[in-house]
Amino acid sequence: MRAFDCESIRDLLPEWAAGRLDAADAAAVRTHLGRCGACAEEAALLRTLGRHRLEAPAGLERRILHAADRARARRRVVRPLGAAAVIALTWFGAGVLLLDDAAAPRPTAAVDGEPIGGPVRPFSGWPGTDGLLAGALMVDALTDEELELLLAELET
Repeated sequence: MRAFDCESIRDLLPEWAAGRLDAADAAAVRTHLGRCGACAEEAALLRTLGRHRLEAPAGLERRILHAADRARARRRVVRPLGAAAVIALTWFGAGVLLLDDAAAPRPTAAVDGEPIGGPVRPFSGWPGTDGLLAGALMVDALTDEELELLLAELET
């Protein structure tokens, strides 16, 4: 027969009270209950609760099933509406971005005031449309004096 501490016995009490323990564990619980008043009181409480089982209110099962059916019906309506809203907002947002991008002025790269190549599109990953991020051509075309002037402006 194994020896148990109070915590282990309290974990076993519901199974013991229901008669589901094997013979060795049930004997260990009975032995412990004979020596420990606190565990014996808890066992008595469990036995009392077991004798006075409560019945579910009449119609409870029907009400639970009805509530579950209503929840399922709501989900069947809400999910497609939510998906449609997401699709509509995505299309709307894409349209706004495309229209805004088409209306934006296109800066051109220039060397000594003369335009070169086609329009320079700003890097679309950033909010600014000043062409600075996509303007590597403009920086490359600057003279040393212009670069020094630019650096001096940036330092102030």
